Amino acid sequence: MPLAFYPFQRARDAFLAEYALLDELAASLTDEQLLLASRCRGWAVCDVLCHLHIGLEEILVGFASPTDRQADTDFASYWRDCCADDDLDLGHARFVRLVASAYARPGALVAHLRKATGAVLRLAQRAAGDGRLDFQEHVLPVGDFLATWVVEAAVHHLDLTVELPDAPPPAPPSLAVTRDTLDALLGRQVPVAWDDATYAMKGTGRLPLTGGERQALGPLSDRFPLFG
Repeated sequence: MPLAFYPFQRARDAFLAEYALLDELAASLTDEQLLLASRCRGWAVCDVLCHLHIGLEEILVGFASPTDRQADTDFASYWRDCCADDDLDLGHARFVRLVASAYARPGALVAHLRKATGAVLRLAQRAAGDGRLDFQEHVLPVGDFLATWVVEAAVHHLDLTVELPDAPPPAPPSLAVTRDTLDALLGRQVPVAWDDATYAMKGTGRLPLTGGERQALGPLSDRFPLFG
């Protein structure tokens, strides 16, 4: 399929909003709250934050890897390829739990997370929209690179808050980027009147489709989850 690149400013605005919000949320949580269950099977809130911390390190590597090569991946095609290896996912899930449990207390993990978050926010603020980055054997325009990490943050933000009813929801711009990504993977605007957060959870398999939703989607229902 031909590549369709994501608008840089829209991606950067969403990135800055969502990661700043996640930083505030993580800093507000007590050790007890960090040990609550998340929406990710087998992971507590602190485990999801550990996964996000690993992702922040990957973002730093990506920003440090500019290239003159032509882009071969966009904000949607990245997700078509990234989650195909179930064994890798299980190994990563176990690795994250081991790393998160190595901290003497969950709040110490948050201190590391916040330093990395501050670094990526500063780099994103200074990023140029006409660049390309060599990342995970792909080449993405900077806007598409940021958009993929917006989706990562928005979806895991939803995972974090399943037992935190007073926590703020993901930043609206990040959920809008997530909707754009899911629609691009679907090949059209989704024909169901979901709000952005519900679409994010249905599109990534966090929530199952109901019978009525399957009927409304028709043959498209077989495509769900669009990625997980």
